[in-house]
Amino acid sequence: MKRVSWLAMSFLLVGLMVKQGAAQEVRVKIRLRGPAIGGVVPQGSSEYRVRGRQVQFKAQANRVNLADGTVLSVQVNGNAVGSITLVGGAGSLELNTNDDDTVPNIQPGDVVSLVAANGAIILSGQF
Repeated sequence: MKRVSWLAMSFLLVGLMVKQGAAQEVRVKIRLRGPAIGGVVPQGSSEYRVRGRQVQFKAQANRVNLADGTVLSVQVNGNAVGSITLVGGAGSLELNTNDDDTVPNIQPGDVVSLVAANGAIILSGQF
């Protein structure tokens, strides 16, 4: 219950800070989990960060037992926001408004998924 309350408070602060242009920072990070692939359990994380008017979104994958060059779609609530190309079972995506990227507006309950071309969900987690 405390985690849910903290999460809700963090997202409320994010909305207030963006509106007021405050220089404070709010960062929310989640774990991404998925089923074993060939006996190896993948790991990952996603982070949403607001600092003043800068907004960042990151998604990372590690220990993904798929071939180098495999492309995973990074999705928020089923909508693609970018992609990761695996090298050595790992890869990452970073979106940043300071780089003129379109950054998803993450809310409590949003689901981040890393999805293979065949539609298989490799990793997922909920903010």
